[in-house]
This record gives sequence, structure tokens and C-alpha cells, in this order.
Amino acid sequence: MNLPPALSNRALRGCPSVGAAADLLLTEVMGQAGPALLAFSPEARALSATALVGLGDATRCLLTLGERGGGLGSSTSLLRLLREVERPVVVDLLVGTVCVGAQSQRWSTLRSKTLSSVPATHLVAWPMLAPVLGLCGMLFIELQTDEHTAPLVEALQPLLSDVEALLDAVAPALLLLPEPLPPPDDELVNLPFVGARTRHALRHLKVFNAQEDEVLLLRGESGTGKSTLARWCHDQSTRRKKPFVEARLHGKPKDLQTTELFGAKRGAYTGLHQDRRGYIEEAEGGTLFIDELDKLPIETLHALLRLLDEGTYTRLGDMTVREANVRVIAASNANLEQLCETGRFPHDLFQRVTGFSVTLPPLRERQEEIVPLARAMLRQMSAEAKGAQVDLDDEARALLSAAPWTGNLRALSKTMRRAVAQTTQGVAPGAFVVLGRAQIQEALTPDAAPSALRERLEAAAEALVDEALKRQDGPRALTFEHAERFRALVVRAAARRMSAADVYRLFGRPGAVAQNNHQRLLREQLESADELLRHLSGG
Repeated sequence: MNLPPALSNRALRGCPSVGAAADLLLTEVMGQAGPALLAFSPEARALSATALVGLGDATRCLLTLGERGGGLGSSTSLLRLLREVERPVVVDLLVGTVCVGAQSQRWSTLRSKTLSSVPATHLVAWPMLAPVLGLCGMLFIELQTDEHTAPLVEALQPLLSDVEALLDAVAPALLLLPEPLPPPDDELVNLPFVGARTRHALRHLKVFNAQEDEVLLLRGESGTGKSTLARWCHDQSTRRKKPFVEARLHGKPKDLQTTELFGAKRGAYTGLHQDRRGYIEEAEGGTLFIDELDKLPIETLHALLRLLDEGTYTRLGDMTVREANVRVIAASNANLEQLCETGRFPHDLFQRVTGFSVTLPPLRERQEEIVPLARAMLRQMSAEAKGAQVDLDDEARALLSAAPWTGNLRALSKTMRRAVAQTTQGVAPGAFVVLGRAQIQEALTPDAAPSALRERLEAAAEALVDEALKRQDGPRALTFEHAERFRALVVRAAARRMSAADVYRLFGRPGAVAQNNHQRLLREQLESADELLRHLSGG
């Protein structure tokens, strides 16, 4: 096709960023849409056009143009549809039908409330297809007209074809243009990344926060900051005044994980004398964060898919179908694609949770972020403790940057906490302390546990194994779940000496205190410890 002068190859190459080029594209499409709609019906209006360029972790551009400028109407439901059909579609938001070509049909997975808000009545959407990459984005227009889909499709057929050809021509060029980093602002506070390697995720997360019913999947190695990022998304959303609940299920026995998530009706199992609320009910109106999604039992995953698709669930032992108003953020460090192939992870659930997906790279691949993150942690620790102000000298910064950080942000945080504890004892609050190479080196290589402590820990482990050997064939046998509860005994011992907040600070979980989850987490650990002791005593 003959490209408009504003979208010629020369003009696109002269654009400073993908955002500037997308802005030209939207202006052209809105210019074509107006006359086409006016010929169809004098009352029909094009409200806004939106371009989303680059999907998944590569989302680099989201622009909206029109009288509703700034409104984000994109939806992963619409993206899934475009990925499947790879053709322009027209959606009638009033009656829930979709026209693909000349065919009109109900589209059960497309819920109109996730696509747009009043006053739009229709969406006209085009996939952006690039060679090899396939679907690399979408462009859609929000319309207002009283007509239903079928006559609208016929009237807009020239526009559908022209814009489709236009996108085919310009999509590859858009993907090659740079996207400048957004300037720092208050929204970046408490983000687990600060550099170019990860900042591109910000725009993707803002798209997610504009959607009320979509799920976000956070991927990356353990310790990369997935829970911190989930909390940030909640704090930036319209649900910020409602609960943020972390459903950490992987430490619980497999047969109790579904109960912990969905709740249980009184009498559902022996010893349950009253209804039990699950994490979903606790998070009502807010955000539910499910960590290590891949480790949940397959039946729990199927029940979760129902929650995401229908917004409903049932408690264990109950026939009542309950509605849930909750946004789900899930996290995993596993290869979900491989788990799908082996049948360990439902394919439908994979499709549902990967519409909005952000991967946090390991810290070793984000070297330019190590020092800024370390300094941010030091500032936070100083504020929490109301103690000395701590910074790093050049040698300390170089040493931190050269460390391998196999434990990612979690390891960095523990190192900074050790360095502060070793350096600021006896220092007056408000004093300024600079950490040097020696202090960081000492924090990076903490002394091994004293031999007496090692011997006592080994003796406790040996005793548990001896007891397991005695019980291995009976109903009171010890399992790995019981061995994992040993951690709860450590927390229980600490709780006898200090407050719940101090317990979680002691063991390197200050985030639980900041998120006000420490009381609940401690209660769960104490219940787990009591259960282990009852089992050991035969109770």
C-alpha cells in the first residue's frame, strides 16, 4: 500500500522513539475512522484509539489518543482473541458478540467489563503482526454507536482492510525504534528494580493496574523481588485501601493447600468445628498474591482457573458457590511452558495467567542496579531503626558490584543488614557512617556457626531422624512436612523473647513488618509448631 507521508519509512526512521511513531499512527487511524463512521451513522463517534506495541516483557509503548485521552482500555482477553484469529475484530460490548470477518458469534471468554468502560459501546481491534515474531501488539478504537455488530462490520469493511494493511507495513519499523526510560518519580518508591534492564516493565505494570479483572504473573528466580513488586502493584491500584494478602501455600501439607486458599465448611474434615475462611475471602475487595504457583496441587490449580474465569469458588465440603471480588497476582520461578508439556500445569491456566507477565532478571544480570538497590536498603533500614545514616564508599560499592549474588535481592538485603549491625553498634542515632571494603567483606563472609551450636543443631536433626525410623510404619509416622515444620519451632523460640515484628526483622523478613503481615505469619508458624509437637507427643 502507499503509506501516508507521516508514516513513510523515512518519517518513521526520523522518530526519536516508538512512542512518537505510535502517536503518528494513532492520529492517522483516528483520521480515517471519523469519516468512515460518519458515513455509517451521523451519531456514531470514534472516542479514542490505543496502540499497545510489544507484548509480554517487551511491552514498550502504550499510547491513547482521543477525547478520552489517557484512558487504558486494553485487555488480555482481547489480546488472547487477536492471538488466536490474527484478524481484525469488532466487539459489541452491549450484547457480548464478536465479529471476525463476516462471522458474528458469542465469545464466552470475553467479558465486556474487562474491555472498556462507559461510554464506549464497541471496540474495533487490529493485531500488529511482524515477520517471525507474529503478534507483537495491537491497535484498537473505542466507538459509540447504537448499531449492533453485523451492520457496523459491513460499514467499516474498507477501514478494517486499510488499517490492517497499514499495521502490516509499519509494525516492524515500530519495534525497531527505541523507547526512552521514564524519568524517576514517586511511583518508583519500593520497586525491586531501578535500572534500564528492568525499567521497561513499568509501562506493562501500569497497563495491568488499569485492568480490574486481569491476573498478573511475576516470573524470576527466588529472591528477585516478586513479592515486593506484587505489593507495589497493589499500592498503585484502585484496590490500595483494601487488603493485600500473601497466600504462601508451599510450606503447608499438600492436602491442606486447597483449604488454605478456598476455605472450608464446618465438618469438612475431622476437628473442624466451625467454618474456616480462606485466603480468597481474606483478600475480598483487594489483591491476593499467590507465590510459587507451580507447586500447588493440580486440583487446586483447576479450582483457581475457575476463580479467574468466573469469579466464583466453593469452600471445601460446601455446595454453595461464592463470588469473589479479588485481583490475583501469581509468582513462579519454574518453567511453566515445560510443566504444561508434561501435564503438571493446566494449559488453560497457563494461557490465563500469562497475558500479563513480567520477568525479573537475576541480580547478577543487573549489575548497574546493585549499588542503587543497596543504598536504598540502607536508607530504609536507617529509617526503620531510627538509627545512624549509612552509606557506602567507592571500594565498598566496587566489592558489592563484583559479588555473584546467587541469592539475589534477598542475599543483598541480608548482607546490608549484617553490615549495618556490625558497624553501627553504639553509634548515636542520626550520625553518619560510611561502610568501607572491610565492613562489606565481613558482611559477605559471615563467620560459620560456633561449633557448639552446630553440634546442637546436628543433634536435633539426628533425633528427628531417629524418631522417624521408629515410626516409619505406623499412623504416627513422620513426613517431610513434619521436618519442614522444624522452622516453626525456631520462630516459636524467638517469639518467647521478642515481639512478632522483632522476630521477622531478626530473620531477615522486614518486608512482612512493613506490609503488616507479621502477626498473621507468626500465628501460622506457632500453629505449625504446635501441630508438630502434638504429633511428636502422640496427641
